[in-house]
Amino acid sequence: MGRKAPLEAFVALCQRHRFESQILPEAESKGWPKEIEFDKLEKRVRKLKRDLKALITDEEVRRHSKFWMEVMTEVKAKGTRAMTGVRNQFANFDKMQPGYYGEQGSVIIQHTLFDMFPPATINLNDIKPLNANEFMQRILVPEVAKSLIMEDQNVAPAKAIKILRESTTYGVAMFPE
Repeated sequence: MGRKAPLEAFVALCQRHRFESQILPEAESKGWPKEIEFDKLEKRVRKLKRDLKALITDEEVRRHSKFWMEVMTEVKAKGTRAMTGVRNQFANFDKMQPGYYGEQGSVIIQHTLFDMFPPATINLNDIKPLNANEFMQRILVPEVAKSLIMEDQNVAPAKAIKILRESTTYGVAMFPE
């Protein structure tokens, strides 16, 4: 009689195989980093403070944010309540990820943002219909990631957003929390 392994072992093996056979080769072909200097990430995020503050407080600056415009389109289509609900958060999980920076990068970026802009200090009238946490996750985290990717890859904003979105699966697998 053959030996049996727990289902979790098979799932982990399949995920690892998919990563090694599909995701990693794609990342290598597209030049996504295999190593990130996470110890320098907080400082890089802090350098963006002025631009991020403008994004929070200036409606005109927000109108130039692709992430803000996507959220506003979603609000118009679904309504504020549906857009901020748990179901929608799960559906948009990938839009809150910082691309190839993965979960490890996400934690550092979010901690830095919360330190720079404590939610209680953000004027909710400036960012409505979102609350401060939603604004951080849906707008500021991807804006930071876009800026970091632009710097890393020496690309324009539109290309950085494309990389951000294409590299999310790689980032989560390569740099878990």
